[in-house]
Amino acid sequence: MKKIAVVYLFAVLLSVCLPVFSIEPYGLTCEYLTDPVGMDTPQPVLGWKLSSGERNQVQTSYELMVALTEKDLAEGKRLVWKTGKTVSSESFNIPYGGKALKPFTRYYWKVKVYDREGKPSGWSPVAYWETAMLSPADWKALWIGDGSPVPEREEDFYKDDPAPMFRTTFVAKGEIRSARLYITGLGYYEACLNGQRIGDNMLDPGWTKYGKTVQYTAYDVTSMLSAGENAIGVTLGNGFYNPLPMPIFRPLRQYLDVGRPCFIAQISIRYADGREDLIVSDSRWKTFAKGPVVRNNVYLGEHYDARNEQTGWDTPDFDDSQWQQARQVTPPAGRLSARMQPPIRVTKVLHPVRMTETRPGVFIFDMGQNMAGVVRIRARGQRGAKIAVRYGEDVFPDGNLNVMTSVAGQQKRVWNSGWDAPGQPPVAWQEDTYTLKGEGEEVWSPRFTFHGFRYVEITGFPG
Repeated sequence: MKKIAVVYLFAVLLSVCLPVFSIEPYGLTCEYLTDPVGMDTPQPVLGWKLSSGERNQVQTSYELMVALTEKDLAEGKRLVWKTGKTVSSESFNIPYGGKALKPFTRYYWKVKVYDREGKPSGWSPVAYWETAMLSPADWKALWIGDGSPVPEREEDFYKDDPAPMFRTTFVAKGEIRSARLYITGLGYYEACLNGQRIGDNMLDPGWTKYGKTVQYTAYDVTSMLSAGENAIGVTLGNGFYNPLPMPIFRPLRQYLDVGRPCFIAQISIRYADGREDLIVSDSRWKTFAKGPVVRNNVYLGEHYDARNEQTGWDTPDFDDSQWQQARQVTPPAGRLSARMQPPIRVTKVLHPVRMTETRPGVFIFDMGQNMAGVVRIRARGQRGAKIAVRYGEDVFPDGNLNVMTSVAGQQKRVWNSGWDAPGQPPVAWQEDTYTLKGEGEEVWSPRFTFHGFRYVEITGFPG
């Protein structure tokens, strides 16, 4: 009972000593994002939410402080912006009005507000934003590719064209305080560092008019680096930058900004002792043009041959003596701009609700709902065995897949559309294939395509 009494008395004293505010700011955002990293907006807008235990409470004024360190912000010294008490009920779309922002710099900020009686709240929790490139001159990296030419004949676009792979090694010379990767690749890219995939974005970057804007993404890769030798690897997909000449209502390559797959990447490393290092994409990188993604297209699907995998290709110890030198390429005309919208990610994993074998060796999986996504398959089998995956939004009365429900554009033989072109499929159904390497359990999912479907047809499945 004495212990309970002591705890109760302590709680009462604590409640008396702590200040109680009628209104409090929380949920601070910069450009509508929480603690964003990699922004290129020279005058970002700030905002916050308000909380109150009272009804009809309002903000009548606010006060903002921004500094380069949390210590300076706490002490109110060496501030880069201080608004003072500003009469306003606005709590979002507040444009930054301090000293000109510097690239690759983190800014810490906090806010307090005043209620309807003019009484101040406490200071909000500290938030931050971090800038990336603020001008084209901040990019030191070069656009590079594998040097492959664009096919001269239209039918050659439909042949195997393996997704190019790139790698380089670099040495981190000391204790790392922070490291950032700034990267984009057209049409799509996937990057790895020391054998580990960077981020969980899919089909990055977002589709833009590449002659006007190309979006890049900033990643905090501090925890993925170590002192000593490191390696980064990049694989490129075609996306909408290197589409097939197949007409999707109109011939795509005549209406889009197009080119061979290419990318630009820049790693900024800051050490504990204040030194900095920069690793950039250039012709010193190595490239390999016979990787496992042998064909990829947004509309027709992806073909993957696991026998072509380069084990450990994105690690420091890999022997890349058989790889070629990368080539500097003409960049897309669009301005490099930091990606601000949410990326494409896996948001849910669905399992089939039923499976039927409609014909010997032909399996139809019902996912239970129409969706946009890709499948993940898990299989064991002999080396060279091929699994084919086709997609549809419906099935025929006999249970077999109706591929016409997910045909790309108007590429249907029965329509006799008049768009026939050399090499293009008479029926542009969506299909992925996976060729096994024959080494135990193999798990695979396409990376540079997506599909709209409910039903999945699997043939050639070895078990």
